[in-house]
Amino acid sequence: RLPLAAVGRIAMSADGSDVGNAFQTAMYFAGPFFANPLKPAVQTLWCKTNYEVAYKHFCRDHTKPLNLALHCVALCSQLLSNFALLHRLDELLGSPSWGWLSAPTAILWSALLVPQRAPLKVRVASVGLIAAAYAVRKKAVEKADWLMWASGIVEAITFQDYFRYILPRSIRNSYFPHESAALRYLVARWAMTGVLRRALKGRSLVSRKAVGASSLPLLLWASFKPYERQGYRKSLSGLLLNINNYHFLGWLLYLLTGEKVFFLHSAAFGSGGIQGIAHRMAAEEGTLPQLNDAHYEFAHCSYFPALLLHCVADHLGGGRL
Repeated sequence: RLPLAAVGRIAMSADGSDVGNAFQTAMYFAGPFFANPLKPAVQTLWCKTNYEVAYKHFCRDHTKPLNLALHCVALCSQLLSNFALLHRLDELLGSPSWGWLSAPTAILWSALLVPQRAPLKVRVASVGLIAAAYAVRKKAVEKADWLMWASGIVEAITFQDYFRYILPRSIRNSYFPHESAALRYLVARWAMTGVLRRALKGRSLVSRKAVGASSLPLLLWASFKPYERQGYRKSLSGLLLNINNYHFLGWLLYLLTGEKVFFLHSAAFGSGGIQGIAHRMAAEEGTLPQLNDAHYEFAHCSYFPALLLHCVADHLGGGRL
Protein backbone atom coordinates (compact mmCIF):
# COMPACT_ATOMS: atom_id res chain seq x y z
CA ARG A 1 0.00 0.00 0.00
CA LEU A 2 1.13 3.48 -0.77
CA PRO A 3 2.47 5.38 2.24
CA LEU A 4 0.18 8.36 1.64
CA ALA A 5 -2.86 6.12 1.54
CA ALA A 6 -1.83 4.59 4.84
CA VAL A 7 -1.26 8.03 6.32
CA GLY A 8 -4.83 8.87 5.42
CA ARG A 9 -6.04 5.94 7.49
CA ILE A 10 -4.23 7.30 10.52
CA ALA A 11 -6.33 10.47 10.77
CA MET A 12 -8.51 10.78 13.86
CA SER A 13 -12.26 10.50 13.61
CA ALA A 14 -15.13 10.11 16.03
CA ASP A 15 -14.52 6.36 16.12
CA GLY A 16 -12.56 5.25 19.17
CA SER A 17 -10.40 2.79 17.25
CA ASP A 18 -9.22 5.54 14.90
CA VAL A 19 -8.39 7.77 17.85
CA GLY A 20 -6.39 4.89 19.30
CA ASN A 21 -4.66 4.34 15.97
CA ALA A 22 -3.77 8.02 15.79
CA PHE A 23 -2.27 8.14 19.28
CA GLN A 24 -0.52 4.80 18.75
CA THR A 25 1.00 5.95 15.44
CA ALA A 26 2.06 9.30 16.92
CA MET A 27 3.73 7.47 19.80
CA TYR A 28 5.76 5.24 17.51
CA PHE A 29 6.61 8.10 15.15
CA ALA A 30 7.94 10.32 17.94
CA GLY A 31 9.91 7.41 19.41
CA PRO A 32 7.90 5.08 21.65
CA PHE A 33 10.12 5.67 24.70
CA PHE A 34 10.72 9.35 23.97
CA ALA A 35 8.60 11.98 25.70
CA ASN A 36 7.24 15.33 24.53
CA PRO A 37 4.93 17.93 26.10
CA LEU A 38 1.77 16.19 24.84
CA LYS A 39 2.56 12.60 25.82
CA PRO A 40 1.91 12.90 29.59
CA ALA A 41 -1.39 14.63 28.88
CA VAL A 42 -2.46 11.88 26.49
CA GLN A 43 -1.53 9.27 29.09
CA THR A 44 -3.60 11.06 31.72
CA LEU A 45 -6.63 12.05 29.67
CA TRP A 46 -6.95 9.22 27.13
CA CYS A 47 -5.02 6.11 28.15
CA LYS A 48 -7.09 3.67 30.22
CA THR A 49 -4.13 1.58 31.42
CA ASN A 50 -2.80 2.58 34.83
CA TYR A 51 0.65 2.17 36.32
CA GLU A 52 -0.17 -1.04 38.19
CA VAL A 53 -1.22 -2.86 35.01
CA ALA A 54 1.82 -1.57 33.12
CA TYR A 55 4.08 -2.74 35.95
CA LYS A 56 2.65 -6.27 35.83
CA HIS A 57 3.30 -6.40 32.08
CA PHE A 58 6.85 -5.14 32.58
CA CYS A 59 7.75 -7.52 35.42
CA ARG A 60 6.50 -10.52 33.45
CA ASP A 61 9.14 -10.01 30.75
CA HIS A 62 12.07 -8.64 32.75
CA THR A 63 13.15 -11.24 35.26
CA LYS A 64 16.87 -11.63 34.57
CA PRO A 65 19.63 -9.28 35.79
CA LEU A 66 21.28 -9.08 32.35
CA ASN A 67 18.03 -7.94 30.77
CA LEU A 68 17.48 -5.27 33.42
CA ALA A 69 21.10 -4.07 33.26
CA LEU A 70 20.97 -3.56 29.49
CA HIS A 71 17.60 -1.84 29.83
CA CYS A 72 19.26 0.64 32.20
CA VAL A 73 21.80 1.35 29.47
CA ALA A 74 18.93 1.82 27.02
CA LEU A 75 17.14 4.19 29.42
CA CYS A 76 20.20 6.43 29.73
CA SER A 77 20.63 6.45 25.96
CA GLN A 78 16.95 7.25 25.44
CA LEU A 79 16.89 10.12 27.91
CA LEU A 80 20.05 11.71 26.50
CA SER A 81 18.82 11.40 22.91
CA ASN A 82 15.29 12.48 23.83
CA PHE A 83 16.30 15.78 25.41
CA ALA A 84 19.01 16.37 22.82
CA LEU A 85 16.33 16.09 20.12
CA LEU A 86 13.99 18.43 21.99
CA HIS A 87 16.79 20.94 22.46
CA ARG A 88 17.72 20.87 18.78
CA LEU A 89 14.05 21.42 17.88
CA ASP A 90 13.96 24.28 20.39
CA GLU A 91 16.95 25.82 18.61
CA LEU A 92 15.20 25.55 15.25
CA LEU A 93 12.09 27.18 16.72
CA GLY A 94 14.09 30.06 18.21
CA SER A 95 13.12 29.10 21.76
CA PRO A 96 14.48 30.78 24.90
CA SER A 97 17.33 28.94 26.59
CA TRP A 98 15.00 26.94 28.87
CA GLY A 99 13.30 25.40 25.85
CA TRP A 100 9.69 25.60 24.71
CA LEU A 101 9.70 21.83 24.22
CA SER A 102 12.41 20.68 26.62
CA ALA A 103 11.25 22.28 29.88
CA PRO A 104 7.52 21.37 29.63
CA THR A 105 8.47 17.80 28.75
CA ALA A 106 10.70 17.46 31.80
CA ILE A 107 8.11 19.03 34.09
CA LEU A 108 5.03 17.21 32.80
CA TRP A 109 6.75 13.82 32.51
CA SER A 110 8.01 14.15 36.08
CA ALA A 111 4.53 15.20 37.22
CA LEU A 112 3.12 12.07 35.59
CA LEU A 113 5.55 9.74 37.37
CA VAL A 114 5.60 11.30 40.85
CA PRO A 115 2.09 10.22 42.02
CA GLN A 116 2.34 6.63 40.76
CA ARG A 117 2.34 3.63 43.10
CA ALA A 118 6.07 3.04 43.10
CA PRO A 119 8.51 3.29 46.03
CA LEU A 120 9.57 6.84 46.83
CA LYS A 121 13.18 6.10 45.91
CA VAL A 122 12.04 4.91 42.47
CA ARG A 123 10.05 8.07 41.84
CA VAL A 124 12.90 10.27 43.04
CA ALA A 125 15.39 8.41 40.84
CA SER A 126 13.09 8.65 37.81
CA VAL A 127 12.66 12.40 38.19
CA GLY A 128 16.38 12.78 38.89
CA LEU A 129 17.30 11.05 35.63
CA ILE A 130 14.86 13.21 33.68
CA ALA A 131 16.27 16.35 35.32
CA ALA A 132 19.83 15.24 34.56
CA ALA A 133 19.01 14.61 30.90
CA TYR A 134 17.39 18.05 30.70
CA ALA A 135 20.45 19.65 32.30
CA VAL A 136 22.95 18.13 29.84
CA ARG A 137 20.79 18.36 26.72
CA LYS A 138 22.89 21.14 25.12
CA LYS A 139 26.09 19.17 25.61
CA ALA A 140 24.38 16.06 24.23
CA VAL A 141 23.58 17.92 21.01
CA GLU A 142 27.17 19.12 20.75
CA LYS A 143 28.39 15.54 21.22
CA ALA A 144 25.79 13.94 18.99
CA ASP A 145 28.53 12.53 16.78
CA TRP A 146 29.67 10.35 19.67
CA LEU A 147 26.19 8.86 19.87
CA MET A 148 26.22 8.40 16.10
CA TRP A 149 29.42 6.36 16.20
CA ALA A 150 28.16 4.29 19.14
CA SER A 151 24.82 3.60 17.43
CA GLY A 152 26.73 1.62 14.82
CA ILE A 153 27.30 -1.09 17.44
CA VAL A 154 23.54 -1.54 17.94
CA GLU A 155 23.05 -1.65 14.17
CA ALA A 156 25.79 -4.25 13.78
CA ILE A 157 24.33 -6.60 16.38
CA THR A 158 20.83 -6.19 14.94
CA PHE A 159 22.18 -6.85 11.45
CA GLN A 160 23.82 -10.08 12.62
CA ASP A 161 20.70 -11.27 14.42
CA TYR A 162 18.12 -10.28 11.79
CA PHE A 163 19.01 -8.52 8.56
CA ARG A 164 21.85 -10.84 7.64
CA TYR A 165 19.27 -13.51 6.84
CA ILE A 166 17.63 -11.35 4.19
CA LEU A 167 20.76 -11.48 2.03
CA PRO A 168 21.13 -14.22 -0.60
CA ARG A 169 22.73 -17.29 0.92
CA SER A 170 25.85 -17.00 -1.24
CA ILE A 171 26.51 -13.39 -0.18
CA ARG A 172 25.62 -14.14 3.42
CA ASN A 173 28.03 -17.05 3.69
CA SER A 174 30.85 -15.45 1.69
CA TYR A 175 30.86 -11.91 3.05
CA PHE A 176 28.88 -12.00 6.29
CA PRO A 177 29.40 -15.36 8.03
CA HIS A 178 27.49 -15.37 11.30
CA GLU A 179 30.50 -15.40 13.60
CA SER A 180 31.92 -12.20 12.09
CA ALA A 181 28.84 -10.53 10.55
CA ALA A 182 28.49 -7.89 13.27
CA LEU A 183 32.16 -6.92 13.13
CA ARG A 184 32.16 -6.71 9.33
CA TYR A 185 29.03 -4.57 9.33
CA LEU A 186 30.48 -2.30 12.00
CA VAL A 187 33.73 -1.81 10.06
CA ALA A 188 31.76 -0.94 6.91
CA ARG A 189 29.43 1.40 8.82
CA TRP A 190 32.24 3.26 10.55
CA ALA A 191 34.25 3.45 7.33
CA MET A 192 31.28 4.98 5.48
CA THR A 193 30.70 7.41 8.34
CA GLY A 194 34.35 8.50 8.29
CA VAL A 195 34.47 8.89 4.50
CA LEU A 196 31.30 10.99 4.39
CA ARG A 197 32.41 13.21 7.27
CA ARG A 198 35.77 13.80 5.62
CA ALA A 199 34.31 14.40 2.17
CA LEU A 200 31.49 16.71 3.22
CA LYS A 201 33.34 18.54 6.04
CA GLY A 202 30.10 19.79 7.56
CA ARG A 203 28.55 20.84 4.24
CA SER A 204 25.09 19.62 3.24
CA LEU A 205 24.76 17.53 0.11
CA VAL A 206 20.96 17.73 0.04
CA SER A 207 18.44 20.18 1.50
CA ARG A 208 17.23 19.32 4.99
CA LYS A 209 13.81 20.79 4.13
CA ALA A 210 13.48 18.57 1.07
CA VAL A 211 14.54 15.48 3.03
CA GLY A 212 12.20 16.36 5.88
CA ALA A 213 9.21 16.96 3.61
CA SER A 214 9.76 13.78 1.62
CA SER A 215 10.51 11.54 4.59
CA LEU A 216 7.63 12.67 6.83
CA PRO A 217 4.82 10.70 5.11
CA LEU A 218 7.09 7.68 4.78
CA LEU A 219 7.97 7.75 8.48
CA LEU A 220 4.31 8.17 9.44
CA TRP A 221 3.43 5.15 7.32
CA ALA A 222 6.32 3.23 8.87
CA SER A 223 4.91 4.10 12.32
CA PHE A 224 1.46 2.68 11.62
CA LYS A 225 1.20 -0.68 13.43
CA PRO A 226 4.89 -1.57 13.11
CA TYR A 227 4.70 -5.07 14.61
CA GLU A 228 3.64 -8.18 12.73
CA ARG A 229 1.13 -9.25 15.40
CA GLN A 230 -0.81 -6.02 14.78
CA GLY A 231 -1.93 -7.50 11.46
CA TYR A 232 -1.06 -4.64 9.10
CA ARG A 233 2.48 -5.58 7.98
CA LYS A 234 2.20 -9.03 6.42
CA SER A 235 4.95 -8.83 3.79
CA LEU A 236 8.71 -8.92 4.32
CA SER A 237 9.10 -5.44 2.82
CA GLY A 238 6.39 -4.06 5.12
CA LEU A 239 8.10 -5.52 8.16
CA LEU A 240 11.51 -4.22 7.09
CA LEU A 241 10.16 -0.73 6.41
CA ASN A 242 8.82 -0.16 9.90
CA ILE A 243 9.83 2.75 12.09
CA ASN A 244 11.89 0.60 14.47
CA ASN A 245 14.53 0.23 11.74
CA TYR A 246 14.87 3.98 11.14
CA HIS A 247 18.13 4.03 13.11
CA PHE A 248 19.80 2.34 10.13
CA LEU A 249 19.06 5.48 8.08
CA GLY A 250 18.96 8.47 10.44
CA TRP A 251 22.73 8.86 10.78
CA LEU A 252 23.09 8.91 6.99
CA LEU A 253 20.45 11.62 6.59
CA TYR A 254 22.29 13.66 9.22
CA LEU A 255 25.58 13.41 7.36
CA LEU A 256 23.99 14.24 3.99
CA THR A 257 21.98 17.22 5.25
CA GLY A 258 24.09 18.41 8.18
CA GLU A 259 20.94 18.43 10.34
CA LYS A 260 21.25 16.55 13.66
CA VAL A 261 17.48 16.25 14.07
CA PHE A 262 17.44 13.31 11.67
CA PHE A 263 19.96 11.33 13.69
CA LEU A 264 18.60 12.32 17.11
CA HIS A 265 15.10 11.26 16.07
CA SER A 266 16.40 7.94 14.77
CA ALA A 267 18.34 7.45 18.02
CA ALA A 268 14.99 6.71 19.68
CA PHE A 269 14.93 3.47 17.72
CA GLY A 270 18.61 2.74 18.18
CA SER A 271 18.06 2.94 21.93
CA GLY A 272 15.04 0.70 21.49
CA GLY A 273 17.36 -1.68 19.67
CA ILE A 274 19.38 -2.02 22.88
CA GLN A 275 16.22 -3.29 24.55
CA GLY A 276 15.71 -5.78 21.75
CA ILE A 277 19.27 -7.03 22.14
CA ALA A 278 18.72 -7.32 25.90
CA HIS A 279 15.66 -9.50 25.43
CA ARG A 280 17.42 -11.77 22.93
CA MET A 281 20.48 -12.19 25.15
CA ALA A 282 18.29 -12.93 28.19
CA ALA A 283 15.94 -15.19 26.19
CA GLU A 284 12.91 -13.20 27.34
CA GLU A 285 10.26 -11.95 24.94
CA GLY A 286 9.98 -8.19 24.56
CA THR A 287 6.95 -6.59 26.16
CA LEU A 288 5.96 -4.02 23.54
CA PRO A 289 5.75 -6.50 20.63
CA GLN A 290 3.44 -8.70 22.74
CA LEU A 291 0.94 -6.05 23.82
CA ASN A 292 -2.12 -6.02 21.61
CA ASP A 293 -3.83 -2.86 22.80
CA ALA A 294 -2.95 0.78 22.14
CA HIS A 295 -3.61 1.67 25.79
CA TYR A 296 -1.26 -1.05 27.06
CA GLU A 297 1.45 0.11 24.66
CA PHE A 298 1.08 3.78 25.53
CA ALA A 299 1.25 3.16 29.28
CA HIS A 300 4.26 0.86 28.92
CA CYS A 301 6.17 3.63 27.15
CA SER A 302 4.92 6.60 29.19
CA TYR A 303 5.85 5.04 32.53
CA PHE A 304 9.02 3.32 31.31
CA PRO A 305 11.61 5.06 33.55
CA ALA A 306 9.64 4.28 36.71
CA LEU A 307 8.70 0.77 35.53
CA LEU A 308 12.33 -0.14 34.92
CA LEU A 309 13.70 1.34 38.14
CA HIS A 310 10.80 -0.15 40.11
CA CYS A 311 11.56 -3.60 38.69
CA VAL A 312 15.27 -3.18 39.52
CA ALA A 313 14.34 -2.19 43.08
CA ASP A 314 12.05 -5.18 43.27
CA HIS A 315 14.90 -7.51 42.31
CA LEU A 316 17.09 -5.86 44.92
CA GLY A 317 14.41 -6.50 47.52
CA GLY A 318 12.69 -3.17 47.99
CA GLY A 319 10.20 -2.48 45.24
CA ARG A 320 7.25 -4.88 45.26
CA LEU A 321 3.83 -3.28 44.87
